[in-house]
Amino acid sequence: MFTNGCSQIAITDITERKRLEETATETTKQGEELKEQIEQLQHNIHEREQPEGHIKQQADELRAANEQLKHQIVESEQTRKELMEQLEALKNTTEEIQYETTKCSQGQEILGASTDNAEDSGKPITLSNDEKLKAVAELAKRLR
Repeated sequence: MFTNGCSQIAITDITERKRLEETATETTKQGEELKEQIEQLQHNIHEREQPEGHIKQQADELRAANEQLKHQIVESEQTRKELMEQLEALKNTTEEIQYETTKCSQGQEILGASTDNAEDSGKPITLSNDEKLKAVAELAKRLR
């Protein structure tokens, strides 16, 4: 009887041990599969992070280029305003030159007519002191 009880305990122990070994093997196998899945997920995450990082870098570069363009636009607008002011000043100067040219032409016509009249009459042209001063003042104005 004693031997029967021991053999039965030994058989139960072996069966239990086999079952535990199979469970351990299955658990190890599942653990390896989970480890592979984790590695695959980490790889996928890494693969997705690279394009996101690249897109972020491109976005940063575009923002910097946009800021640079804004700065260039402001500078261009300032340059345009300065050129418009210079153009306006040139227009004013041109108008002044045309006005002075017209006055000079009129003065030459008057002087020519006076000279012609004086030559026709045979009398020399004489100017009063006031007329001389006015003529010198007018000439000085034109030379400025």
